[in-house]
Amino acid sequence: MWRPSYSDVAARPEIRAAVQKVLDAMNAHEPPYNQLKRFYVMDHDFTQESGDLTPTLKVKRKACTQRYQAILDGLYDGEKVTD
Repeated sequence: MWRPSYSDVAARPEIRAAVQKVLDAMNAHEPPYNQLKRFYVMDHDFTQESGDLTPTLKVKRKACTQRYQAILDGLYDGEKVTD
């Protein structure tokens, strides 16, 4: 049986729409300064092997910030981000 890959699922517009719907519901109860305005659906999971997580499964913020800097910059610039 064929199963779509993580990147195939992340690229689907209905996934982005579902995440946006949840964020809209959450943002409705938050003041404007505390709302999430933009997001990016990653095409892979964070793992210890990739260097994104510590052995206790905490995000390595410095490593992730450096690795995904282009995505983060695109979110703040308001531009569409591509890999």
